[in-house]
Amino acid sequence: MDSPCRVLVIDDDEALGMTMCAALETVGYAAAFNPNAPEALKEIETATPDLVITDILMPEADGIEVIRRLRGKTKIIAMSAGERIGADVYLGMAQSLGAAATLRKPFTLDELLVLVEKVVRA
Repeated sequence: MDSPCRVLVIDDDEALGMTMCAALETVGYAAAFNPNAPEALKEIETATPDLVITDILMPEADGIEVIRRLRGKTKIIAMSAGERIGADVYLGMAQSLGAAATLRKPFTLDELLVLVEKVVRA
């Protein structure tokens, strides 16, 4: 039996991160959540997940740094609401740096699950 795809969600919004993990687990993914990007990057050094879903704008470290450090090592989905300059700018930058896909906040759990399935199968 194949082991489930391992997904790490990195977002400073704990409620959103936990909700995303719960949704991913209901369809068979092994999901973990970390609200702190520097800590998550340290964890990834010892056990790289199959997919990382990261917010772009976070207090301790941004998702752009996460993408730069992980590109080529695992698949990445970047998400952002944009805040100051707009989500499209941040998400475009994320894709140019190696994110496999992007999600604009707010999104539905169905949109998340469809995108995750698409990226995992690619």
